[in-house]
Amino acid sequence: MSDSEEKNIAPSEKKLRKARDEGQIAQYLDIKVALVTCVGIGMIWLFFGRFAAYFESNIIIAIQMIASPEYNYDEILYYSLFEGAATILPIFSVMFGVLIASSLVLNKGFILNFKSMHPKMSNIDPVNGVKRIFGVRALIEILKTVLRMVVTLTAVWFAMYYMAGDLVYVPGCGMRCLFEYFMILSVVVFVIILIIALVSAVIDIPIQSWLFTRDQKMSKTEQKNEMKDSFGSPEIRAARNKLRNEAAQQTGKAGVGHATIIIFGDDAAVGLRYVPDELPVPVLVARAKGSRVDDLLDDARYLKAPWHHDNDLAVRLASGSMVGNPISNRDFGDTAAALNAVKA
Repeated sequence: MSDSEEKNIAPSEKKLRKARDEGQIAQYLDIKVALVTCVGIGMIWLFFGRFAAYFESNIIIAIQMIASPEYNYDEILYYSLFEGAATILPIFSVMFGVLIASSLVLNKGFILNFKSMHPKMSNIDPVNGVKRIFGVRALIEILKTVLRMVVTLTAVWFAMYYMAGDLVYVPGCGMRCLFEYFMILSVVVFVIILIIALVSAVIDIPIQSWLFTRDQKMSKTEQKNEMKDSFGSPEIRAARNKLRNEAAQQTGKAGVGHATIIIFGDDAAVGLRYVPDELPVPVLVARAKGSRVDDLLDDARYLKAPWHHDNDLAVRLASGSMVGNPISNRDFGDTAAALNAVKA
C-alpha cells in the first residue's frame, strides 16, 4: 500500500478494537488535569485549618529550638515529617483516586499496554516530525491554547476592572484592608481561571474523539485487506455463498412439521432440518422468540419432534439465520453436539 493513498473511510470496529488493544485511544488530558486540579484545590480548602495549624506549630517549634538548643532535634524532625505526611497524603490519595476514576470513565475501562512505549523510528523521522508540527492536531492545540489565554485574560481584566473601585477605600483602612483586598482579588482571579480551564476541558472531549477517529481512518486498500482477513478472500466467500444457496434451494420446506430436531430455551426456540442425503448442512425451518416459544413447543410436542434444551444455542440460531437458510458456520459444532445428543 502506498503511503500517499488517501484515508477517507471511517475506521471499522475491528480497527478501533485493535488500536485500543495496542494502547491507542483518544487522549483526554485536559479534562483529567482540570478535574484533579479542582479536587486538589477543594481538598486544600477543606484541610486549610489543618495546614495552618501544622505550619504554625512548626514555626513555634523552630523559634523555641533557637531559644533553647537542648531540644531533641531527631524527635522534632520525626514529628514534623509525620504530621506533614498525615496532612498531605489524604489530599494526594484523593487526587490520585480522581485521576484513576476519570481515566476509567473516559477510556471506558482499564488499558495497560507496553507496546505503545516501545521506541519507534517514525518518531525521530524528520519528515513525520514536520507533518506533526504542521498537522491538524497541532493547529487545533495551538488554537485551543490561544483562545483559552484570550478568554482567561479578558475575564481577569474585567474582574480587576470592576474591583478596582474598592482601592479608593484602602488608604483609609490600612495594611489589613490592603491585604484582604488582594486576597479576595487573588481568589476571584483563581476561580475564573479554574472555571475557564474546566469548561475548555469539557469542550475538548469531543474534539479529542474527533481527532482520534480522524487518525484511525482507513484507505481502500486497508478496508479490502481487513475484509479479506475477517471473511476470507472474495473467491472463498463466493463459494461459501453458492453452497448456502444450493442448500436453501434443495428444500422449500418450512415449519415445525419438517424439523428433525427442536432446540429450545427460555428465550427462543428453533426447528432445524438435517437429512444428510438431502441437505449438506442443517437448515432453519422454524423459529420463535418470547411469547411465541410456547406455541412452537406445543406444535413440536404434538408432532413428537425430537427435543434438545440449549438456551444459548437457541438464541444464536434464532437471531443468526432466516427461515429457509442454512445455519451459521460458528454454530456447526454446538448443533452437531445437539444432534448427537438426540440420537444417543
